Amino acid sequence: MNDYSINVGNLIDGDHSFEFKIDDTFFQNFTDSEIKYANINSRITLIKRFNKRLLSIKIKGTINRLLCDICTEEIDLEINEQADIIIKTYEEKVNDDSDENIIYMNSYENELSIKYLLFELITLSIPKKRNHKLNINGSKKCNKQMLDLIKEYSTIKSKNVNPIWEKLKNIK
Repeated sequence: MNDYSINVGNLIDGDHSFEFKIDDTFFQNFTDSEIKYANINSRITLIKRFNKRLLSIKIKGTINRLLCDICTEEIDLEINEQADIIIKTYEEKVNDDSDENIIYMNSYENELSIKYLLFELITLSIPKKRNHKLNINGSKKCNKQMLDLIKEYSTIKSKNVNPIWEKLKNIK
């Protein structure tokens, strides 16, 4: 199952479980992705009842070597996410993209590729602010040298201002 596909055409009614390992090779197919290194396990449960299908995706693992937003040092982020997606079948092409939790699949198709669903769920699980975890003392484990450099270059040094310009600022 290296192609991240599930054969849904011949499944009988009931719950069906699938597991996929997501590592560095998975992200090589997504050239624009900021994620290049990861070690993630995904567990997919396909629940089929009559003509209804529900896909439950759970991912848990680590995204490796992302950059800290504060000190730009590489960090590893733990992720743990879940998504439920309804699979609807159709005879003719449907152009309804109003709900991201519904996938439309042609009634004569047997294979469902979940590669892009996994990629999207992993990408959306990255926090907006990425930084080191707090240590036991409650402070961040950021690179001290980098923080000192940032502090040095971000402080505004007072310049000698011509007094004429200061007086012109006050005229309104």
